[in-house]
Amino acid sequence: MLHALNDLEGFTVNASDGYIGKVKDFYFDDRTWLIRHLVAETGIWLKNRNVLLKPAAIKYLDQETKTITLDISMYEVRSGSGFDKNLVVSPQTEIDYLSYYGCSFYRGMTDIEGQDDEQKVAETFAAIDAVRRMYGDRHLRSCKEIINYNIEATDSEVGHLQGMLFDEDTWSVRYLMVNTSNWWLGHQVLIEPQMIKDISWGDARIYVDMLRQQVQDSPIFDPDAPNTYERGMDVHLHQNNVHPFEKKPAAKHI
Repeated sequence: MLHALNDLEGFTVNASDGYIGKVKDFYFDDRTWLIRHLVAETGIWLKNRNVLLKPAAIKYLDQETKTITLDISMYEVRSGSGFDKNLVVSPQTEIDYLSYYGCSFYRGMTDIEGQDDEQKVAETFAAIDAVRRMYGDRHLRSCKEIINYNIEATDSEVGHLQGMLFDEDTWSVRYLMVNTSNWWLGHQVLIEPQMIKDISWGDARIYVDMLRQQVQDSPIFDPDAPNTYERGMDVHLHQNNVHPFEKKPAAKHI
């Protein structure tokens, strides 16, 4: 079954024997688009640390109760990987992170309440940087980091990344949810990661191997409709014009 990653933020995470915390973010591999880690923000039982959980540790996901149940104990979570969420990052340190890893950042952002959002951005980049260093893997990316990246077709800009749909059986990102409201008001379409030909992390842009008209001709995504396999196949056939189980080579990233 397909789920929107955005919808899972704030879900309650329970171990087999008690409460762990809340879902804060997901980290994925930008080569394979597989979800590698769930980031859970713990409560006072673990001094409000963030912990990394492998998808393999998830027993089931319940949309109705907004809970994720693990197949491991609280002790195993406590003994597993984690990092301090209270990383203090100065503007210059943040720029150093971004320059080294080729990430994007924004100055002067404000959230919907008008509160300055720079510290939140800094914390996101610092957290993912800590995990990259921990695993020695520069291909780990934060799902929060990539949201709102601009989407560029081969002939023009077509919108921005609204979210991502993932398959709970494989924990792979199946589709990018593209908001086209800047030129096609009120519409969202689904684009497969295989259609990506390049990602510029430095200027927050995703380049897809599609024409603007192809994007407009894609099936319209309704976030309130069930995420059915059949609809996914319609998208796949439309964009790839191949057999549903035939896959394109993964895109290269810089």
